[in-house]
Amino acid sequence: MNRVLCRASCLLLPAVLAACGGAPSDSILMVGARHELPADDLPETDLQGRVPLDDQLSLNTQDGRRRGLRAIGQASIGDRGANLGLSWLGDCAYVSTHLAAWDGPVELPIAADSLQGIGVAIVDVRLSRRPALRGLLPSTPATANAGEGLKANAARALLLVTGRSRSLDVFDAANCLEPKLLASVDLPLTAQSLAISLDGLTAYVSSITPGDPTLAMIDLSQPATPQLLGAWGDAPAHGIALSDDARQAYLAGGSNGGLRILDVSAIQERSGAEPRLLGQLDWTGYAHSVLPAELPGGSYVITGDSQGSDGQLFGYSRIIDIGDPARPVEVSRLQLEVNWPENETTVATDLAPYSPHLGGVATGLGVGNEIRTWVFWTWHASGLRVFEITDPSKPGEYAYYNPGVNPATNYRPIDLDAYGLSSGGLTYDLSMSAVRYVQDLEQIWFVSANTGLQIVQFTTTAGLLPD
Repeated sequence: MNRVLCRASCLLLPAVLAACGGAPSDSILMVGARHELPADDLPETDLQGRVPLDDQLSLNTQDGRRRGLRAIGQASIGDRGANLGLSWLGDCAYVSTHLAAWDGPVELPIAADSLQGIGVAIVDVRLSRRPALRGLLPSTPATANAGEGLKANAARALLLVTGRSRSLDVFDAANCLEPKLLASVDLPLTAQSLAISLDGLTAYVSSITPGDPTLAMIDLSQPATPQLLGAWGDAPAHGIALSDDARQAYLAGGSNGGLRILDVSAIQERSGAEPRLLGQLDWTGYAHSVLPAELPGGSYVITGDSQGSDGQLFGYSRIIDIGDPARPVEVSRLQLEVNWPENETTVATDLAPYSPHLGGVATGLGVGNEIRTWVFWTWHASGLRVFEITDPSKPGEYAYYNPGVNPATNYRPIDLDAYGLSSGGLTYDLSMSAVRYVQDLEQIWFVSANTGLQIVQFTTTAGLLPD
């Protein structure tokens, strides 16, 4: 049975989206048809997306769970744990840490050749079966706690890092394995997330800190001397994304919930420095992330609440029609069974977060060599979840990959000592990064806290389950 819930009445129109980036140069894994890699499934045995506490305490979660995806490469990044963010340029991956989850020492500066410590790791993925850690970005207030504030731009080979700091670092990543720090610019806010226009000329940084502006806008036309264009707003915004033409910005409202749509064409054209509110859609819950999806039938965004959707314990994902930006309309929802209200009491005992965090949208050839459009979400303790939205009337889960644990790391999702067990055993991993889909190789890149950079590939068992 197709167990992903679509509880709204309207439809997401089918479409083809551009896939992210080019393929790494690992021809060993090229395939002629789609989904030909043999399966290595270890399916979930409980509610969809659940990591039951009994399984955790018996360490029955050590190997993870998966269907339709198989690991082909992994970099543990020195077994440091606390990995969170992911960005990429060509054959390089950049992986950040999150200090709130760090149990090791926090000392600045960190040696550039240290391969076990906080900061933004540089991973060489030219051989995707054997990704290799190459080092860390130079240690700065931004890179030390980069978290979600990590974004690359292919058009100009730039890597931007804000972290939870009040500065923006700009790196020249023309050699993606050796980014060079060009400049740091002071920000009028404590950064949370950032977005870069596709042309690489403008950056937007959001904040959730009380008293801060909502956004700061930065001119990157001269990356060695970036200039603050201005600041706007007084309400929190967690996630931010831009339309392809950089004339609209989409804000996930953080603790205020909801979606705001801004006209930022004046900033893109450098004819003004004030965004203009076009429309908004309100709901309760922590609105964390927003993914634009420009489809032939219209424009959509896909949002993710990291907790508390409509008063529930956990969050879920919404598909919103923004064809009329003044009147955005929710058309459907993506939930796992762990997110259903009727299961809340059951899953509350698991001490595990079951909500979407960051993700991506892409298109490729799927089952039957037909064009498929997918939404990829890292769903905290539920791992990587892939939803197909090609058929607007029946969106459903296409595949999933919940990593096994890496007991060598410092990071512990729960304290097993409270249950009379050794805290030396990890109970589950947390997946929270952005997601890259490499179309030519059918590869998906994502990051989990303990296991690090994961590279997985669709297998013969990927596809929607029959009704």
